[in-house]
Amino acid sequence: MQEALGLTDRHLRNLEKLNRLIPEIQALVADGRLGPTAGAALAALPAEHQQALWDAVGEAITRLKVADIQAAKAQAQADAAETAADVAALRAQLDTLAAERDALRGQLAQEQADASAALAAVEAERDRLQAALDRLQAQGPTVVERLVERVVADPQTQRQLEWTQAALAEAQNQVAALRAQLAEAQAAQHALAASRPDPPEDAAELAALERRKEALRREIAMAERELGRRKTGIEFLRLGENALRRLESDWQELQVLARGELDGLVHPQIARWVATLRAMARWLEPFTPRPGTAAPADDAAPVIDITAVRKE
Repeated sequence: MQEALGLTDRHLRNLEKLNRLIPEIQALVADGRLGPTAGAALAALPAEHQQALWDAVGEAITRLKVADIQAAKAQAQADAAETAADVAALRAQLDTLAAERDALRGQLAQEQADASAALAAVEAERDRLQAALDRLQAQGPTVVERLVERVVADPQTQRQLEWTQAALAEAQNQVAALRAQLAEAQAAQHALAASRPDPPEDAAELAALERRKEALRREIAMAERELGRRKTGIEFLRLGENALRRLESDWQELQVLARGELDGLVHPQIARWVATLRAMARWLEPFTPRPGTAAPADDAAPVIDITAVRKE
């Protein structure tokens, strides 16, 4: 058929290309308003480019030259190549961004895992502290009961305090009695000196009164020293008992806390406490009874009557 029509291979390929024209341009070729060569050149363009060109110029497309169409085709190919390069570059950037996204996701997952681990550690520490608090609260009444029993219901401490206070009151009464006797002796001496013209027998009586006054002064000085010692002893016992009570109270809580886990930073402080307690024990050692000697009983402590002054 090709030979019968006298068509060359080139003409046949051009006719085949015309089948790739959009219907509007095919109609122009069929009407003869657009040559086959120009139609074949337009057919080389993608269908979307043909449609865009038709929408832009319409039937004026017949005035286009083959060279213009080929130049447009070359430009389109160049644009396509550039577009392909841009697409490749964008795809490379997209791949890079995807890799960065995956890395960030991995980093975020690691940070979330670390945060979860830290949160778990904090919650575990909170639970441990809550358990310690619960133990303290549960043992709180026991500590208070022991403290009350030690401070209030300790009969030995109570008897010692009562005896010391009674001894202090007795010493104060003795000092007052001695001062009254001294005042009485001084008044008698003044009365005797004022009523008599100092005969020999009165001089002996005045000398006796003077000796009695001196004896009373010595007894008052001794009684005042004893009174000072007893006041000091009471204050010493009061401060010591208060310190011991606070220590015993805190000791119960320290024993409870020591059942848990302690930070290593507390060990140097504990060593300092031990050194302080040992120093206090050495300081208190001279005040304790010697081995083989017994302290006086609380209800049988010796009381010296310092008001008994021998009259001369």
